[in-house]
Amino acid sequence: MKRALFLLVLPALMIACGLTPLGTASAQERARFAIEGSNPGTDEISYRGTVTLTQEGDMLTVVWRIGKNTYVGTGILDLNTLAVGYLSGDQPGVALYTRDSSTGIFTGQWATHGGKGIGTERWLPRN
Repeated sequence: MKRALFLLVLPALMIACGLTPLGTASAQERARFAIEGSNPGTDEISYRGTVTLTQEGDMLTVVWRIGKNTYVGTGILDLNTLAVGYLSGDQPGVALYTRDSSTGIFTGQWATHGGKGIGTERWLPRN
């Protein structure tokens, strides 16, 4: 029942997020965001970049571009919560974001295996 409700609500939420459900199995870019983030141990903005969400079936591919670095992860969107697993070099990481439904802004936290703290990030929708 919960999965059926999720599958009914997912298309409307994706459209509200700037994502469009795909009619085919092919992957397509659906949403882009400008990002600003803070590394663990600081409240100051440590980096800026972009992030792209691409729908692939029930999952999202998340690609961060920060300076010359690219990070790739796999995400699951559930209502206004996005959970992502990713690699930073050879270190696995996790991130959890919440979307403000009125602005489309995602705010979240991230951490890598073996890290010493939690970083923060904010995604601003790009037109």
